Amino acid sequence: MENLIGVHYAFMGDQWDVDLHERLKWAASIGFDNLEITPPEYMVNLDKRKMNDLRHVAEDLGMDLSFCIGFPKSKDMAVLIRQYGRQV
Repeated sequence: MENLIGVHYAFMGDQWDVDLHERLKWAASIGFDNLEITPPEYMVNLDKRKMNDLRHVAEDLGMDLSFCIGFPKSKDMAVLIRQYGRQV
């Protein structure tokens, strides 16, 4: 069994909507095997063309994808923590 090493797509940023193809390339370029992503709207809307494009980019880079389905944007705790920190 291979132990894959991965990173969350937002590790190097603070934006929800990013170019996942670029994030895949970044993660692969520094040695990660897996990119954990929050499913973008085109997955929620079942846009098969865009989903296949993302899958092909991951395959071409030898990357796996995993998905986190935690809090929605409106419940982003990091934003609340940053806002509270500014008030203190």
